[in-house]
Amino acid sequence: MFAHLCEDETHQTLLLHNEVRWLSRGKVLTRFMELTDQIREFLADHNQKLADEMTDEFLIKTAYLADIFSLYNETNKRMQAADGTVIECKEKVDAFVRKVEYRRNKLRNGDLQHFPLLLQQSGGMLPDALTRQFAGHMDQLQEEMHSRFSDINEHITKDAWVMDPFLAKEEEVEHLQAEDELMDIKSNSVCKRFYDENGFKQFWLAKGPGVAPRLANHAITRYILPFATTYLSKTAFSALVTIKTKARNRLDVHSDFRLAVTKVTPDIESLAQEIQWQSSH
Repeated sequence: MFAHLCEDETHQTLLLHNEVRWLSRGKVLTRFMELTDQIREFLADHNQKLADEMTDEFLIKTAYLADIFSLYNETNKRMQAADGTVIECKEKVDAFVRKVEYRRNKLRNGDLQHFPLLLQQSGGMLPDALTRQFAGHMDQLQEEMHSRFSDINEHITKDAWVMDPFLAKEEEVEHLQAEDELMDIKSNSVCKRFYDENGFKQFWLAKGPGVAPRLANHAITRYILPFATTYLSKTAFSALVTIKTKARNRLDVHSDFRLAVTKVTPDIESLAQEIQWQSSH
């Protein structure tokens, strides 16, 4: 019946909450706002008490949350990269905090242009009480993000030379006793050209160990090798779900799973040459 109510809409289903984590769940509130009229009509026939809860204030608050979660979802998707580093992910988190702060200042001034669903639902006129409530919530968001990533901030600030060793000062690596290595890097024109063309990750992986082993080991083990997000785990799980279906005639998926997630491209020609040819009779 609910699907019938939504036949003329862009979406025919409403994503419901469950314990499975998937990237599209950030769109649940947005879809809810798009189907508000249909949901209210459906609840009026099936649960009048819930239908009565969908007041104007409730919808305004939901619209605000939908806009905030859209910003969350955008940041989350930007962080989903197989080769993302701790430093790069931290930069995206910093950008999110700045965006929240900017939107909070605009909201306090009565500008809702960066809250499209809230603007549409409220008609551009937001009560002062809700303005204070939403601004306070965004203040809490910023405090939470700063608190949650405070330890990472400390390490990245201390090791800023990882991003650009050619602009770093020798004093920045004194705690590693690697001042001479940093000077070797800064004086090497080949390293500088490679860094400019390939970025800091490839520089430390390819050139760093040969020129500055101590600095390279610190940069690689602390910031390049660690998994910054759960992206690889999620993609591996998705591959496993795709492989292990009821249509399989074997329960063991180890070999198939390795082929599905590996980045190694097999050299078919070399493999074929190692196999003995089947002679004709």
